[in-house]
Amino acid sequence: MIRPRWLVLAPALVLSFGLAVAAATPGLEVSGLSATRTFTLAELKKLRPAAGMAGTLNSAGKIVRPTRYRGVALADVLALAGGTDAAHDVVVTATDGYRMTYSYEQVAAGDFIAFDPVRGDTLAVHEPLVLLLAWEHEGRALDAAEDGPLRVVVVGAKGGALADAHLSVKNVAKVGLEPRHRAWTLELDGARTEAMDQATFESGAAPNCHGVTWKDAQGRAWSGIPLWLLVGRVDDARKHGAGAFADDLAAAYTVELTGAGGARVSLAGERVARNDSLLLVHRLDGAPLAGAAFPLRLAGAGLRPGEELDGVVRLVVRRRPAGN
Repeated sequence: MIRPRWLVLAPALVLSFGLAVAAATPGLEVSGLSATRTFTLAELKKLRPAAGMAGTLNSAGKIVRPTRYRGVALADVLALAGGTDAAHDVVVTATDGYRMTYSYEQVAAGDFIAFDPVRGDTLAVHEPLVLLLAWEHEGRALDAAEDGPLRVVVVGAKGGALADAHLSVKNVAKVGLEPRHRAWTLELDGARTEAMDQATFESGAAPNCHGVTWKDAQGRAWSGIPLWLLVGRVDDARKHGAGAFADDLAAAYTVELTGAGGARVSLAGERVARNDSLLLVHRLDGAPLAGAAFPLRLAGAGLRPGEELDGVVRLVVRRRPAGN
């Protein structure tokens, strides 16, 4: 496991943890490859601490300048329960259900895309980065109502690099392992283009963000993002926030989705507009999609027979010819 020299590391720790609220003392349940343990915040603080500077860049281009966090390296916490390996991803879940998946390379070696803290440009070379399980910010305990008692952040020694904002998880409730899935990207194409990676999609699909869950006739729960919100990222120049979906343009385009095998489904823009019953889903009954459905499936109560589409990898907002 590669560790930067600047990071003060804690003794080896574990692999999957959940924030259990026992009567009066919050605890972190850690379940790794070989064991499950629960740690109180006080017990975590007895470990040799780690610290660094964390700043973020969000999808709207907003920069949060680096500030100092203190806690323990996430890799060390995982090690106390048997560690992780390249066959698994690490999933961190917050108390409100927000989930973030980290690869083995990100947890073990800090393999993150980083951005300039002033301009927001992608950095070809940057200082080493580490996932930190933090309990302190700028010399004070985390604000329990906003961030804590525990928060995952990506830190560097000097604050010379930003990480994607969705990689930071507040109010950590659970960290666990899932069998590793091959990396996937959803290609979005319209007035602008975007290659949306798994982490960005999962961030948007969190219950406290844009996530929606629909139950089919068999009672199965499909979870994902309303299609119209994804269309709004590329239907015009504005990709996020209020007004990102251009209502006045919907009648002029169709939304075409392509599966991994080349199958396509096209939907009229008017039908997609602000329709929460048309979804791109990434989970079934809480688990990642598998088989032909991986990585994404077009689903929802608003679909007609035969319109379900497995293995979605591309979404195109295609302008209709004049007169159609």
